[in-house]
Amino acid sequence: MRHLTLVEDPRFHCAFPSLVRLDGGRLLLAFRRGRDPRWALPAALRKSATAWASHWDPRSHVCVTELDQKTLLPRSDLSILPMDPEVADQDPSMLRTRDGTIVLASFSWYPFTSAAAHAVLPPSVTEVPDSPGASGIIHIMSYISWGAFVVTSPDEGRSWSKRSYLPLIPGSSDEPRVRAIHGGAQRGSLCEHDGKIKLLTYCRGGRERFVAHLYEAETPRGPFHHASVMEPPFDPPLDVLEPSLYVTRDGLLRALFRTSGADDRIVSAYMDATAEWTWTLHDAKGHPSTPLVLSDGRTLITYGYRHAPFGIRARLLNEPSQNLDDVPEHILRDDLPTTDIGYPWSVELDDSEILVAYYVTTKDGTRRIEGTITDVVAFS
Repeated sequence: MRHLTLVEDPRFHCAFPSLVRLDGGRLLLAFRRGRDPRWALPAALRKSATAWASHWDPRSHVCVTELDQKTLLPRSDLSILPMDPEVADQDPSMLRTRDGTIVLASFSWYPFTSAAAHAVLPPSVTEVPDSPGASGIIHIMSYISWGAFVVTSPDEGRSWSKRSYLPLIPGSSDEPRVRAIHGGAQRGSLCEHDGKIKLLTYCRGGRERFVAHLYEAETPRGPFHHASVMEPPFDPPLDVLEPSLYVTRDGLLRALFRTSGADDRIVSAYMDATAEWTWTLHDAKGHPSTPLVLSDGRTLITYGYRHAPFGIRARLLNEPSQNLDDVPEHILRDDLPTTDIGYPWSVELDDSEILVAYYVTTKDGTRRIEGTITDVVAFS
């Protein structure tokens, strides 16, 4: 294995990568970027204010770049996905369909000014105990979910369609001070299954727990419609978040979820012939987990690991029916300095090599996109 830095900029917070392979083996990388204002601080304060670069920046946006085939570094300047002037964008998730169209899904949120925040929602507060100031509070913001959206590119990421927000979740409606729930949030792999493009979103649902929503479209360009709600039957109930969809070599539709309320354990589900979902709560822990179906039909599951030692881990399923807990766990990284890491996304390279991209927080607080190149033989 070897590790490399794919994207780093001291003026920006770079995280949540997604990868697709283009014709000729070229790679397209998308990620979320927000401002890192520590450059404006006095030098003596910069090291103790690592959280000034927030995961909730009101000017956050999605960046896209092609990686050089040999160096795996960006070939040219980053391009920014066309923005909605009212909102900030978060994690991108890409799929290259069989006809070559790239589908990119993400979600947006609407920030409020401090003057309006208290009239809308209670503030979300990030505290940094060792930061300067009497209270240690350096970031106060109120926001509401604006919705998940999809854009497409017919030309390998050189141009993108106008964004299309997902339709309302059934039962959601516009009320004073509340925007209707247009899909919720989206982070995780999309797939083609039974002639349709499918993606999962997540938001608060029954019993105030986070549940998943399945959306489908007949073509890559949509429109998408709400197909079903996915809520695991566990007791006590738990939250399912940041879901990924994939299709196994035997044609089964499967899903992976990050959880809350289950000690960070991974949940998986598969759809049987009757279109019912069968659920499993695993011992494996992931933050979150993302699948890659390899060219030989096996499935590589990668995930961030936010328990000491912090890093990136993986498991290889040789058969679609294998239980994640029954296969060995492989450590790709165990040398990362903080828990603010993860969200891996993998792609096959030539000669059986795999690139796993993820974000890390360095010791000085910079968030950047790194990658690990490994060989599939390493997991056998």
